[in-house]
Amino acid sequence: MMYLIRDGSETTEDQIANAPEGYPDGIGEAAFHIDVWDSAVAKLAADGMIDPEEVGIIGFSRSGWYSEFIL
Repeated sequence: MMYLIRDGSETTEDQIANAPEGYPDGIGEAAFHIDVWDSAVAKLAADGMIDPEEVGIIGFSRSGWYSEFIL
């Protein structure tokens, strides 16, 4: 079992600056986090560390909303 935890070093301003455009309200923020998860899974799978078909996600509070949005 492997856990991937984001370190939180990016600021809200960083997230806003990198959020994809064209989404209403805060949906761009959630779309940004989808890209983060997809990139992490792709990298770990390419390195042979995980099976991309056996990945789960969990979130609490704001990251819970990201997880719900992703699903």
